[in-house]
Amino acid sequence: MLNKYNFINIISAALAGIIGGLYLYTIFPDLFTHPVSSALLYTILFFMICLFAGRITRSVWKMLNKNWLNISESIFVIGLLVYSFMSGIFNYWNCAGIILAAFLIIYSSLTIRENVIKFIFFLVSPVFYYGLLTLNSFYTETIFAASFLLLIEKIFSSRKVDHYFIMSAIVLAFLAFINPFLAILFFVFCSYQFKQELKRGLLFFLIAVAAFYFINAFLKDQLIVLSLHHLNVSFGIILFLILIIVSAIYSGWISRNIFEVFFSSSIIILAAIIVYCISLDTPLILFLITFTPLLSTIFPLLIFAVRDYESKEYLGKILAD
Repeated sequence: MLNKYNFINIISAALAGIIGGLYLYTIFPDLFTHPVSSALLYTILFFMICLFAGRITRSVWKMLNKNWLNISESIFVIGLLVYSFMSGIFNYWNCAGIILAAFLIIYSSLTIRENVIKFIFFLVSPVFYYGLLTLNSFYTETIFAASFLLLIEKIFSSRKVDHYFIMSAIVLAFLAFINPFLAILFFVFCSYQFKQELKRGLLFFLIAVAAFYFINAFLKDQLIVLSLHHLNVSFGIILFLILIIVSAIYSGWISRNIFEVFFSSSIIILAAIIVYCISLDTPLILFLITFTPLLSTIFPLLIFAVRDYESKEYLGKILAD
């Protein structure tokens, strides 16, 4: 599963490990005597665990009972939430996201091997525990966004412009309002979803823009949202925005499924976060403190991007397992 034919899985595992290492270094440094070496060791071990799990053949993983595996994973996640509640660190919003993420992992997994690797991403990463212990809601917002995209992909199988179509545009506009980086995810998704229906896609985009305008006008001071510092408009910023739009359209256009949309979106959002943090012109340690929590936005996308493909689709050949 993590081999030369599945570079998306390899990149996702590598980025997930690096994000976890950054969390250990910047957010949990007091837990380790040597934070830098501990973060590097975690990154390497995380990737090696995923690599080892991905190289085990499907026939071995099939020895596990799928139903009992899902039940065990559910009990484990609920047990963690119960423990957090008893310890007085329970956060309703983030815990709802954790439950939804566990469900989506089980729902979206093609094989047991994929299920196990996704739960490794989910439960072994400091991102998960940071969200459980704090009010950081970036990853929860992305989980809800990903779940909604999986839902509306089914709804959009119909070519009608109905109330589902309109409400989907409004909900996507609201999620982009509370976290502007998610606008990139929705831009890539729209390019993927409407690449054969340009007029319908333009209508969907216009409805979302109008909804965003009214949401921003009426709810700007009523909700806690991710507020980005004002950026000075310059040639570099304009050029970067053009590159973001072009790359979003292109990546969505060539994506073969919703899971590739999640992967390509995570890469583009990562680039946007890096440029945004660099533009703040802060010292390195302040840069990392600002940069690392924002990476929670892309972490769920890396989880859902992992797929246990059975063939090299671009060549049409069956992989030797």
